[in-house]
Amino acid sequence: EECARLGEDFTLRQHILEKPEVLGIENFSAVGIVVRISVRTHPLKQAGVARELRRQLRNKLVSEGIEIKPTG
Repeated sequence: EECARLGEDFTLRQHILEKPEVLGIENFSAVGIVVRISVRTHPLKQAGVARELRRQLRNKLVSEGIEIKPTG
């Protein structure tokens, strides 16, 4: 759901070539879950799109009451 919204975000839409695709759970442990998401972007825009996607996903999880602990 949140990945689909990223593709609709006006500021990022111009950098995204195809709508984001959730590929599935890559790792599941007591520490957390790693979900693999694929987003095709224009060259040199990958990092900015990835940061914004992570920010939006984190905000959505927090708004749903899911605690996100910092790593490291």
